[in-house]
Amino acid sequence: TLSRFQVVLADKSRQEADPAAFFADAWMLKQRLLPDSILNGAGNLVIVPDGPLAYLPFEALLTAPHRGAYGKAPYLLRAYAVQYAWSAALLTEPNTRQLPEKFMLHVAPFAGGARNGLAPLPHSMREIPENSTADQLQGDRALADSFLNKSSAYDILHLSTHAHAGQKEQPGIEFSDRTVALPELYAQRLNASLVALSACETNAGQFAEGEGVLSLARAFAYAGARSLVAGYWSVNDRSTAKLFAAFYRHLKSGMIKSEALRQAKLDMLAEPGADARKMPYHWAAFTLSGTDGPVSMAVNRWAWWQKTMLVSLMAALASLVWWKFGRRRTI
Repeated sequence: TLSRFQVVLADKSRQEADPAAFFADAWMLKQRLLPDSILNGAGNLVIVPDGPLAYLPFEALLTAPHRGAYGKAPYLLRAYAVQYAWSAALLTEPNTRQLPEKFMLHVAPFAGGARNGLAPLPHSMREIPENSTADQLQGDRALADSFLNKSSAYDILHLSTHAHAGQKEQPGIEFSDRTVALPELYAQRLNASLVALSACETNAGQFAEGEGVLSLARAFAYAGARSLVAGYWSVNDRSTAKLFAAFYRHLKSGMIKSEALRQAKLDMLAEPGADARKMPYHWAAFTLSGTDGPVSMAVNRWAWWQKTMLVSLMAALASLVWWKFGRRRTI
């Protein structure tokens, strides 16, 4: 049932064709994996999955039997914010990272068109916060080495691109000039509190006994990212843009990461429109792994400090000039 459910989650056509079968499996798996006796009194959920459970977004399970619309289903998402971890020990590690100098780097190699047989992602520029001061590596400027050289200076990294988990080729994430492979990511040293991987299959990969899934998200975590939002399957470009735009909006309001992602998904379920747009295919792929907590959505903290000092200095100089020359003319 688990194997079938995971296949259907990533298949929009099968969800649309047989909602009843989807709901039956989602309810059965919830009863087996998270019975009420375990969940009683729980607030948020922290899940450290093993084996095939590492490929399951638990938020799409049902807390009660359901027949009817996808948008009205009693998903686990409605009751709990869910956070994942590769190891429980990682959740208790002290945060000794260096405070990054810059706010956000947004990488969007395919915002303007297709490259090397990879489809354009026209909605990728809508994924980050409105009126954002994020630095951009867009189109031809989204070079692999530029990202690798700049990434350690940012608190938030958002990559709107293509990726592959390695079923047919080496795992990697795409830039405008080349693919950055898994070993290159493992070799990075990041200071980011959040890495958002808006790309296909960034949470998928080969399972290694005792290690878990060797995914692109895992590589970013190994490189130092405190938390990751990454996807299990290929998701519609427009749906992804809506999800991340809402996620950052809720982060900006002060929500912790797990709750901000939960509310972004609930926003999609509450939207008016066709029920087919509310199938878990559109919102369940992306999950949060790593540490939870709020994220500063302020602009470049050092740039702000420098501008403040510059304004203060200019005001002081203006006062001095007035005192020396204006005062003399007054006398």
